[in-house]
Amino acid sequence: MKAAGTTMTAILVKLVNTSLDYATFPSAMKHAIVTPIVKKPAMDLSLLSSYRPISNLPFVSKLLERVVTHQLTTYYAPPPGGSISDDAV
Repeated sequence: MKAAGTTMTAILVKLVNTSLDYATFPSAMKHAIVTPIVKKPAMDLSLLSSYRPISNLPFVSKLLERVVTHQLTTYYAPPPGGSISDDAV
């Protein structure tokens, strides 16, 4: 089991790094499975307005989104101990 986890981690790291290196997002990961969910059980089920869509994205796209968010947040975060001085700009 541990070997499978190591292999899967290596594959995911390669996929995320390649996506970031080439600034592309694989089109296969852009597709979501949309499931209609009833807003409230008492609503009329024959009306389309009684439902709300729930999108389920592949977990790899969510992983990539988190990596990019973390990198951007880290890059744009103020330095520890305060803000950037005018001399540094």
